[in-house]
Amino acid sequence: GAYGLALDATNQMLFVSSTTMHAIYRIALRVPPCAAPLGIPLAAAPACAEGEEVHTSICTPVCAQGFVPTESRLSCHSGVLTPTTFGCVAAPCRAPWGVPNALPVPCAEGLEIPSGSLCTARCEAGFAP
Repeated sequence: GAYGLALDATNQMLFVSSTTMHAIYRIALRVPPCAAPLGIPLAAAPACAEGEEVHTSICTPVCAQGFVPTESRLSCHSGVLTPTTFGCVAAPCRAPWGVPNALPVPCAEGLEIPSGSLCTARCEAGFAP
């Protein structure tokens, strides 16, 4: 017969339905959650967007405003995060826009400028910074 599956990761429940037996089975999963990392300078609290305990397979790192995480995601398997931690670094700046006589990409460095760096102006022909 055909089976259908639905996972409620937050409550660690798996629902299995059988079309031939007209039944729905509820199976409690005993998967240990991962704890969000602690003590990361400039990280948000909690450090994972999913909360202090991660019941899904992914922790999405979150930093304080103006900072970005060095990892885009931490994997959670059997209660262990991989990698175990991340850092928070200053967010890049966006290149200015709407500057008269500037090229569409106004900085030689591109549309994002690393924090602490300078934008080298690019102007249309016949104009100088």
